Parts: sequence; C-alpha cells; structure tokens
Amino acid sequence: MNIYKLSRPFHKPGPSVDVCRGAIVVAADEAAAQLTYPMVDQASPTRQWNGEGWGRDTSASQDMLWDIHPDDVVVTFVGTAAPGLPPGVLLSDVHWG
Repeated sequence: MNIYKLSRPFHKPGPSVDVCRGAIVVAADEAAAQLTYPMVDQASPTRQWNGEGWGRDTSASQDMLWDIHPDDVVVTFVGTAAPGLPPGVLLSDVHWG
C-alpha cells in the first residue's frame, strides 16, 4: 500500500463555493488512488467510482464537492504506507464557502 495526494486541476464555477480541493489517501496503486472518493462517508468509507458516478445517490450536494471524473484527478505519490494500513482517506482538504 502507498500514500497518494489527490488534487483537482480545476473547479467548475457554480452556485456553491464549497469544494473539496484534494485529499491524502492510502491505495494499492495510482489507479486505485485515482478512483477513491476523497471524503469519508460513514455509510461507505471507501467509496469509489462506479463507472457513472461516485456511488452515492443520497446527497447530490456532497458529490458536488468532488465533481470531477477520475481521469481528471491529479495523483501524486507521497510514500509507502505503514504495514497494515487499510485503503481509504487519511485527510481531506475541503473549502466551505
């Protein structure tokens, strides 16, 4: 497992200025990191791209915080994760308002 920084190359302007700017995640490889939703969700803490969306249909407003396709996610290798650390989000950078 590795640690990656996720970031967005752009933000689509819209009615809300709330936006997730990036995250630090644990993933097996760069491809898996790119498919990881950068915000912790109690119902599904390791949500991933399902081919059409981020796999959550109960809160469109939260999905708007990370409104980009995985192909547009910028992934940067940070380092190797400690043994036994599970995949998922370690830290999110969310700008509210």
